[in-house]
Amino acid sequence: EDFAIYKMRADGSSYQAVNQAHGTSLNVVGDWIYFCNLHDDYKPYKMRTDGSQMEKISDDDSLFMTVSGEWIVYHNGSDDGCLYKMKTDGSNKEKLTDRTVMFASVADGWAYYCEKRENSGLMRISIDGGKPETVIESGVQDYRLDDQMIELRTDFIQTYCVMDEWVYFIDMNDPFSVRRVRTDGSDHEVVWLFTENVTTFNIADGKLICSFYTSHEEDGFFIGTKIIVVNLETLEEQYIIEADTEPICTGPDGWIYYLKYSDGLAWYAMKDGEAERKIG
Repeated sequence: EDFAIYKMRADGSSYQAVNQAHGTSLNVVGDWIYFCNLHDDYKPYKMRTDGSQMEKISDDDSLFMTVSGEWIVYHNGSDDGCLYKMKTDGSNKEKLTDRTVMFASVADGWAYYCEKRENSGLMRISIDGGKPETVIESGVQDYRLDDQMIELRTDFIQTYCVMDEWVYFIDMNDPFSVRRVRTDGSDHEVVWLFTENVTTFNIADGKLICSFYTSHEEDGFFIGTKIIVVNLETLEEQYIIEADTEPICTGPDGWIYYLKYSDGLAWYAMKDGEAERKIG
């Protein structure tokens, strides 16, 4: 439906459109939804979760935005895709970087991002401003795997997750491992090594949840065929299921939510490896 915005309860009930709005990069903060409005050149908008009080925040267009506290950090398409910040009411706009960015997110007062260039690593900059810092350099680095050190390349980080002072990530040009470094760039480690390609992952409640594939492809994109859940502390495999999906979301009480390609992108939910259930 052209990226129409919907909402539903965690059990799939109360499924409904929100104000006939269309957008991407959704952020739900309190009873507000912040999003890039597809029908207004991706300009930042906000509205109440009941669909009321929809309003434009800025005339800048943006493909990525993330809300943290009173700030919106966003990719400013009106200025060559550089990273900006502004208050949630559109005031106090400030430029953070002089280079085009991708895949921006915010954690603990830092904005993490990749620069749009060949062989980009991962950078971060304080929301308060200052100089960018390199968290993960591109090129070959040494990573600890168990009690050994191995060399792995880092060329293109598209999927990462900041959790408990660690950055977990996969490199799209070598997607056979989930790795992590500390947020200051130290202590390179391999968390989990696969023989298949990892498509995406998420972390919640001390668990690493990965989608991976062997040879499945859908419309030019590689889609995961299985989901594996690993205990991050013990690195023990807790369970694995068959599920053709790419996005993985986590919810309350240990629930995992994902879309199923073999069922028209319907929403499914699962907890603790029990039988999955369709919720929408």
